[in-house]
Amino acid sequence: MDKLKLIKTVVVILTLLLIFGTLTFLGLFVHKTRAAQQSLPAEVSLGEPRGSIIKQISDNGETLYMLVIGGGADDRVIVFDAAGGRKISTIKIN
Repeated sequence: MDKLKLIKTVVVILTLLLIFGTLTFLGLFVHKTRAAQQSLPAEVSLGEPRGSIIKQISDNGETLYMLVIGGGADDRVIVFDAAGGRKISTIKIN
């Protein structure tokens, strides 16, 4: 009788784990698809001074690297997240 009770307990625990895993997967799936549906704004500002020139652009997946010169500032490389539409960092070149 104890073996039957143990088997029932194991089946209940495994069923709960399966349900929890499925709900977690569905929640993450919905979250990822909603994040992918968001579009970037029509205009994005890099916050660079007037007269700045983007000399070169390189991409690495969703990250853009822009070499910017002029504008009364030192030459710099802007690291830009294309998916999020925001500037991540500015690397100054002296």
